[in-house]
Amino acid sequence: MKNVKSRKWFILFTALVLLIMSSCDLLNMDKQLTAEDAKMEIRAAGEDIMYTMSEMMETPAMSSLLFFSELMEIEFDGLKSAPGENAVPGRQQSAFLRFLSQKSTGGQAMMLPGASRVMRVARALNTQKSSQNENYGVYNYNFATEAFDLVNTSVNYLEYNFPANEQAYNSQQRNAKLRVSNLEIIVVEVYDEDWDEYDEQEIPVSMDVTLRVDNQVVMEMEYRATVNDQGMPTSVSMSLDMTPYSMTMTHNGSNRDYTTKAKLKRNNTDLLNIDMRLRYTADQEEVEKAEGSITVHPLQFKGNIKPYSIGLCENITCMNNNIDMEVFQTELDKKIGDLEFREYEGDIQPVIVYEDDSFEYLNWIFEDIFDE
Repeated sequence: MKNVKSRKWFILFTALVLLIMSSCDLLNMDKQLTAEDAKMEIRAAGEDIMYTMSEMMETPAMSSLLFFSELMEIEFDGLKSAPGENAVPGRQQSAFLRFLSQKSTGGQAMMLPGASRVMRVARALNTQKSSQNENYGVYNYNFATEAFDLVNTSVNYLEYNFPANEQAYNSQQRNAKLRVSNLEIIVVEVYDEDWDEYDEQEIPVSMDVTLRVDNQVVMEMEYRATVNDQGMPTSVSMSLDMTPYSMTMTHNGSNRDYTTKAKLKRNNTDLLNIDMRLRYTADQEEVEKAEGSITVHPLQFKGNIKPYSIGLCENITCMNNNIDMEVFQTELDKKIGDLEFREYEGDIQPVIVYEDDSFEYLNWIFEDIFDE
């Protein structure tokens, strides 16, 4: 009688275990969207991202910075327009950072972690921090000459006074004030492979930025960085306040291992979240492995990629063996697909592979969205 009861309990327990296992399998299967649903969701997510970007660019800070870049004739992504022309989304991204790098540091590009290949071959000429006075001064926009005039050199900051928009431009009002203070730079020598020579470049390691429009503060930014003797950033800290948006970024580590984190929020809602662990090669000239996640709400790219190994590959199979990245729709908590490489007309292109092994080229997906 005892054995019969034991067998009954064993059968019941086994059935329960099998039920739990099958339920887990069903849950895992349900985590992946069908190809049809995934194609719809990634396009919907792209439209959400585009709408979010458009809202951000309409803030007084971003719209005035974009207009300022047009006055300064700064090119972004190979595009340039005159005052009053329609804004181009590709130009608007990180306009304030790129402007500061070009105009407050002698026309040279700011080198942030992973932003430029030349950083990995930079040799420091002078690691002594310097707040060089030749970068300081007050500049007023001249409506007659359409240029900025230096009107005051007896200051310890860099300031531009300019019209914030087309309306102010037409009425010849300088209602925007952009000030850069606590500016510290170092000079590095960077090898130019095309010309086979070294060029001097200036890297900002400290700056505080304030933007006022109609006497109201619309943006504040703090930036600090340290670099090693090779000119490579060993730490970066940046904070930005642009109501209702805020952003923070950090980059730190030692030897070969570094962590990069960034977060962009609108009030209490996360729009961008980067959490990446980087491992450099022994000579610190290449990224050996990048692992973590990049979330551009509502899309998340999660996994790892080995850029150095991919650079040595001679075929698609080798490249795909060195990438393990998944794409998720965060609001649905569903997997859209996997990132892989495919060849198209002789070029290697990233693709997203769906659950039925069909795939689409990423640039085609987002080009269709941005062109609408």
